[in-house]
Amino acid sequence: MTNQTTMPTKEFRIGVIKAAIWLHRRPDGSPRFNTTFERLYKDGRDTWRSTHGFQHADLPVVAEISARVHEWIREQMGSACREPGDGPRE
Repeated sequence: MTNQTTMPTKEFRIGVIKAAIWLHRRPDGSPRFNTTFERLYKDGRDTWRSTHGFQHADLPVVAEISARVHEWIREQMGSACREPGDGPRE
């Protein structure tokens, strides 16, 4: 067994809010991306920590990073990641 650290495929950060995108492969080899969000802060001992909880004022930044993540994943996936209504209309 190895102690291998998995690194995110891509990260986006605005201030203390960060998103990490993780690539996973489906059994057929096609990509699947998952995203985690975190807020960085310093504790009482001036040590950097992170949380997955967000304050009210953080939400616009979370929304902006989420939009950037969404666009990046769409670019990676190409036509395989279409929104409903993006295809040809009948």
